[in-house]
Amino acid sequence: MSIPIEGFAEDKAIAASKSHSQARKRRRDWINAQLATLRKLIPKYDKIDMAALLGSVIDQVKDLKRKAMEVSKKKKPAKVYLQILFGMLE
Repeated sequence: MSIPIEGFAEDKAIAASKSHSQARKRRRDWINAQLATLRKLIPKYDKIDMAALLGSVIDQVKDLKRKAMEVSKKKKPAKVYLQILFGMLE
C-alpha cells in the first residue's frame, strides 16, 4: 500500500501549522495571565496598556530596591527590629 506523497506533505504542513498556532496561543494566554497578575499587584492600575503597566512595575521595583538598600545600610540587629515591630521601642 502506498501513500500519496503530495497528500502526506500537505497533511504534515497543516499539522505543523496547527501545532505552531496552538503553541503561540498558549504563550499569549500565559503572557496575559502574567499581566493580569501584575495589574492586581500594582495599585490603581486595573485597566492600562501593557507599556504603562510595565513602566509602573519598573518604578515600583526600583522603589522597593531603594528602600531595601536604606534598611540594609542601617544594619540594626534583628532584636531591635523585633522590638520595634512589637512596639517595645518607639
